[in-house]
Parts: sequence; structure tokens; C-alpha cells
Amino acid sequence: MHHEKLRLAMRTTVTLIALLGLNTIAQAGYGNLIELKIANGDSKAAKFQITPGNCAFIQEPLKLELTAGQAMRIGFTHDPGSRCDGVSGAFELTIEGNNLKTYFLFNENGPLWLEPNPPTTAYVGKQFTRLGGGSQGGGEFLWESLASPKLTADKPQGSWEHICSQFCEITLKQEITSSSSTDKTTSQETTTALAIALEAGIEFSGASAKTSVTASQEQKLGSSLSQSISSGKLQGKEQKIGLTADQMEEKDIFAIWQWLVTTRLSDGTSTNLTTVMYTCTPDSNPPTYLPGSDQDIKACRKKAPAAAATAPAQQPQ
Repeated sequence: MHHEKLRLAMRTTVTLIALLGLNTIAQAGYGNLIELKIANGDSKAAKFQITPGNCAFIQEPLKLELTAGQAMRIGFTHDPGSRCDGVSGAFELTIEGNNLKTYFLFNENGPLWLEPNPPTTAYVGKQFTRLGGGSQGGGEFLWESLASPKLTADKPQGSWEHICSQFCEITLKQEITSSSSTDKTTSQETTTALAIALEAGIEFSGASAKTSVTASQEQKLGSSLSQSISSGKLQGKEQKIGLTADQMEEKDIFAIWQWLVTTRLSDGTSTNLTTVMYTCTPDSNPPTYLPGSDQDIKACRKKAPAAAATAPAQQPQ
């Protein structure tokens, strides 16, 4: 019972170590103190989480949010006289948005090491160093996270997405969304990566034939969208479409299509750009031209009436 109370006291104190000082746990009568300094080596803020494993020093996950370059010290010990005597403790450290994990092991004499050792691809830190302390007297260690690589995007794929047929009442919204989040806000890093990729052009996909589309047209369209994103003019636009069945029949329109751009990012997620650009077709076949082309401009306009047939002139008798 005594040792259980000590463990609970330690678990309560460990989250406050950065504020109260490392002597807090040592004075409680535990074994050799281990100090782990966690540093954010990235150029942006990051959220870290320490998840307890076997004989760990915390009962619930410990969450830390560190600004760029910030570090925090965590002190902990093995709990002597408990079921963990002579048994290594374990915990893992993760960074939000990164699916890799770093596994740590420690024992009652003070050493702390990574598992597996040496680190493999599961290691997300660029540095793990013993700063001081002997094997019998605890130890001081530094773990520093990797700077995240610059986010890039693959060549964007553009296509026409069917939105309605025969009659159409809809409001199109221009926005950038991510496949990994339901959050409507898009990070500046994602927006920048998309704009850079678009500048090089769009690859037109989804059509059965694209003989009328050239590489220069794809590049021109991509560059135009890139400039709209960079200038902040793209987000928030809306376009209402309201066509009854009779109006669509009169215009010889069967289906309406919205222009959509998708790309895959270097972090493994996908980003979608929906635009307010739309076009019309007289049947269910997707368009085979790009937004802004002559075919697109004419597609939703009222068709000119067919010339009335005239009776052949009669020859004079």
C-alpha cells in the first residue's frame, strides 16, 4: 500500500516537473532520478505525447505542446520495492501528425535507452544523448525531434465532377480541403505547396478523350489557379446555379459539371481544390475540354435556333 501511494504521488508530480524543479521527485524517496529533456527541433510548434507502457512512471498519457526550439524537462524514477523491482519500465513518445514512434526503456539504476537499439525507421528524433550522470546515479538525457521536411505536392490532377442532371439548383463553393481532416481551415503550408504545384500546370484526367487539350493550356490554367491562391482571391467564392428542367431543355443541357483539382502531398494526405468553374453537356458524357476554352464558354449558352427550312422556288411556267 505504501509503495502504491508513492507511485500515485509520483504520477501526480511528474506533469509539474518543469515548474517545480527536478528535486521534487527525488525528495519523495524514490530511486535514481532520470531526467529526459524533450526539445522541439522543428521551425514550428509541435504537440508531443508520452504514452505509458510496462512499469511506466505515469498512468495516463502526458501531453506537451512546445513552440519552435522550445524544450521541457521531465524527471522520473523507477519505483523501488514494487512489482517493477528489477524490471525495465517502458514508454513511447509520438508527435501529432507524425505516425512514427520512439520507444524508450529504463531501469532502476538510471539508464535510459531506445528500443530497438540502434534506432531504426521508428525513430523520429534526430538526437538522443546522455548529458550526465553515472549508471548508478540516474542520468540526464536529451531527445530532440527532427525538423519536418518542407511540404510538397505532386502534379495536380484536374477533372470535371458531375453535380446535376436535367434540372439544377445548387451553390458552388470555392475552397481547399484536406482528406485527413474535417476542419475547413487549411494550413498555410498546404496552401503554399498546392500553389507551387499548380504553377507548373495541371494534368487533365477523367475524360475519355482529350485530343483538344494541349500541355500549354494545362500549364496556363494551373498558373491562373496558382495566382488566385497566392493572392488570396480563391477562397470563399460562391456561384449559384438555378436552372429548371424546361430551361435546361431549352438550352439543350442535360448535365452540369464542376471543375475539381486534387493532389497528393508529401505527408501522405490528399488535398482537394473545388472551384466555382462549371460547364454543361447535352448528354451524360464528361467534357473533354478545359475551363476557359472556347467549348467551355459556349457550353451553357442558349443554342441558336435551327434555320427554318424554305420551300424550293418554283420555276416560272
